[in-house]
Parts: sequence; structure tokens; C-alpha cells
Amino acid sequence: MKKFKPLTQEENDFLIKLGDQIRTSIAIPCTACNYCTPGCPKHICIPEYFSLFNKRKQNLSKGKSSEYDDLKNEHGKPYDCIECGQCERVCPQKLPIISNLKKVADEFE
Repeated sequence: MKKFKPLTQEENDFLIKLGDQIRTSIAIPCTACNYCTPGCPKHICIPEYFSLFNKRKQNLSKGKSSEYDDLKNEHGKPYDCIECGQCERVCPQKLPIISNLKKVADEFE
């Protein structure tokens, strides 16, 4: 830290703008903490589905998704959700997980 040099105003402005772009490009702000998954009676891998959805919305994936198909074959499907609310009760982000799972199912099915 002897040669510490603070960011210039231009560098600081750039980083703030970049952070804003990243935040607004994330459709479902899930941090993948996985608190929601252990109690899911349908064994839906919620964070993984949300990650795929975010990639799709950021135009990082298009068309049929083999990742989605793999998840469906190994875990519960987003449309299998019985809306018990267990996941939403434990989500530290307070995300509307049930409605977001419906969005994922609509996007990929």
C-alpha cells in the first residue's frame, strides 16, 4: 500500500456504470446460496435454473438448451413446483421464487 494510488474520477465513473449495467442485466438476482433447495419437496435445483434463465436474458444462450434438458432429467422441473413456499421462506434475497420458476418454465418449455 506504499504506492497506493486512488482511482481517478473517470475510472470511478466507469466502474459505477459497469456495475449498473451488470445489475440491470440480471433478470433474477439469485446469489446461488442454495438455501432454497434442501427443503424443496420436488428437488428443483432453483439456482441452476435461474442461472440458465439469466444467461438467456443476457443473450448468452439461444434456442434449445441442453443444459436445461440435463437439469430436467436429473432434478425436479421448474413446472413441477407445487407452490409450497418453503423456498421463499428461506431465501435471504426474498425473491419471488415461485413466480420466477414459472418464468423459467415458460422460457425453456
